[in-house]
Amino acid sequence: MYNVRKHDSMNGNRKNDERYSKPAKVFQPNARESAVNNQENRQGGKTIFCYVCGDPNHYASRCPNRKQEQVVSKVINQKILKIPNTYQQSPTIRTVLMIAVKALSVIVDGGAESSMLPISWLENLESYEYDIQSSNHMVKLADETIIPCLGYVKLKVLCLETMKKCELNFI
Repeated sequence: MYNVRKHDSMNGNRKNDERYSKPAKVFQPNARESAVNNQENRQGGKTIFCYVCGDPNHYASRCPNRKQEQVVSKVINQKILKIPNTYQQSPTIRTVLMIAVKALSVIVDGGAESSMLPISWLENLESYEYDIQSSNHMVKLADETIIPCLGYVKLKVLCLETMKKCELNFI
């Protein structure tokens, strides 16, 4: 009784059974099964992560957030008609300068070629020799006011904080 195998294809005893006459169905997981399979989607024993958004279970090439790059490339490829003026703050240093025997608290603009100095400061430097060179420069302030420059002077000063001697250009 146990020696006879009715449905064994090896010995030719295969019956006409409906299970053998139909092709096998392709497995289609339902939503619940696909969520389980996505959690188990592993590459070499580790869960995969997207390099674009950091989410697990998809590669960067199939990332839904990758569409943003296309918008950026369109903006970059457009012609720029006018570049807006950008304000870059130059390094400013608040220090005390020693000119002759007078200590003056000043703000030196490190990004400027010349700094501005009120004429009253020079009038107080009686014993200090300086040469004011004539200048036809005009200075335009932020509120569009134009101020004429009286001259140009180069002073040797001592910065009391760093104790360094330097030459500064003043308008």
